[in-house]
Amino acid sequence: MAAVGGWWRTAGPVWRIGGCGGVVRSCGVQSRSVASFVATSGPPRARRVAGLAAAATAVTGLAWATWRTAPVWAEETDPTEQLHAAVTARGLFLHDADVTAYIYTPCPFSTKVRTYLDYYRVPYKKVEVDPLKKRQLAFTSYKKVPVVVINGVVCCDSTAIIDQCQTLLPANHPLRVPDSPEQARWRSWVDEHLVHLLPANIYRNMPEALESFDYLINSSFNFSQSERVLARYSGAVIMYLLCRFKLNKKYGIEKPREELYAAVDDWVGALGERDFLSGDYRPGLADLAVFGALRSMEGLRTLDDVLTHTNVRPWYERMQAAIGLSTGEYVDASLGGKPTGCNVQISLTAVINLLVASLLMFTVPFVCFFGTRYVAAWREGLGAEPVSEDQRAKILAKRTAAEKAAATDKTTKTDSKDKPKGE
Repeated sequence: MAAVGGWWRTAGPVWRIGGCGGVVRSCGVQSRSVASFVATSGPPRARRVAGLAAAATAVTGLAWATWRTAPVWAEETDPTEQLHAAVTARGLFLHDADVTAYIYTPCPFSTKVRTYLDYYRVPYKKVEVDPLKKRQLAFTSYKKVPVVVINGVVCCDSTAIIDQCQTLLPANHPLRVPDSPEQARWRSWVDEHLVHLLPANIYRNMPEALESFDYLINSSFNFSQSERVLARYSGAVIMYLLCRFKLNKKYGIEKPREELYAAVDDWVGALGERDFLSGDYRPGLADLAVFGALRSMEGLRTLDDVLTHTNVRPWYERMQAAIGLSTGEYVDASLGGKPTGCNVQISLTAVINLLVASLLMFTVPFVCFFGTRYVAAWREGLGAEPVSEDQRAKILAKRTAAEKAAATDKTTKTDSKDKPKGE
């Protein structure tokens, strides 16, 4: 108790002068708010240190959360010869191979691959990748999606995966359509233009960003409940900020919805009177690529807006009929290929991730910002002489007078600004 009493006698003057204790209230003066105290206490150097510490911590938290949650897509490919050796050595084609697709539901590149496999009726296993830990990709150092494993050969990059799968289809496959320069040009258009417009629209605002992660809550993926909640909220925040402050500027997107409508109308214009770009009764690779990209928005208001404000609906419905039901079956990689169930057990690792993300992104910056200023003010008061009642009254009177003078000066400036010229 003696130590506490000594601390109060030395630090007391700071709190009494700052107006943050019961001493001021006992004098009949309302205590200043914490924000007011923080805004004026501490030397300039301490305030700068507090600001830098808060900024550094916020940046660290943002970088950590981005690394853990932001979806990334592959750019590398695997040798086609290796794939052919693994599949054709036993006289097999794609339909006879063991195909597993590691995907991320909102990713347009993943839906491109899924659309291709569904259309050609290729049986395959679908593994949903945890956007936080990516534990399903533990078999490879490449932590991006989509990844397709065909008879043990790892293939990356959606366009390269489709090209490699095409070579494994029988030449006389009834659904196969010959390639053409027009098809190749529009497939490149999807990868270089259309897919960049989708995140800007899916994560256009926070309600739509949260909506895009609802699949984690409503599905039966083998994620714990804490992993679902963490991925949904942190992922929505990160993707919204990433699109708003980086991706939109990188790709020159100023009006996401209008630019998406224009891009879709360009595609409809290219179709002309044809049912599909191939000019056949069967869709070609370009049709599958465009539909696959747009399919990533299924269930979201973004796709509803696109179908309402453009002329793409008839073609989109024809593609839905052509694709039919999915030939893929969701499995969990950790269960050896068994179908997944809803696992709501809260894992210790997921809880720790949630706590770390919350601490880095929200708590630590505020603690650094406010706490450093309070400590600086307390250190300034060490060794100060106790303040008498008369001194306290004079300090409060001076402060009140200064505040009144500032208010009067502000009113005078406002009146002079509003006064008409020439008077």
